[in-house]
Amino acid sequence: MLTEAGIVLIYNGANHPEVGAPNTPARAYQPGQILLDSSDPTAVIARMREPFLRIDPAEADGQVGNVVFAEGLVAFNGAWRLYVGLADSRLGVSTAPMHR
Repeated sequence: MLTEAGIVLIYNGANHPEVGAPNTPARAYQPGQILLDSSDPTAVIARMREPFLRIDPAEADGQVGNVVFAEGLVAFNGAWRLYVGLADSRLGVSTAPMHR
């Protein structure tokens, strides 16, 4: 997504068991965000150190536990909707207001 600050990229990744995000299970698969320079997308401006979305423990059990996988981001009626896969067993959506 192109913003005034740069290009925001949402990506999925696994938590490193030794140097990953604290309070997150080892190898838990959760989405993060990275900000890239819009004039040079190979240049990283910033990167979140922890996932911005975590799976609820009540939803963590399934075919593959501790997984929340970002699938698609949609702008709809003044809100962002991020559709996610949960534990490879269910689908979910997280919402946030759009700031203009």
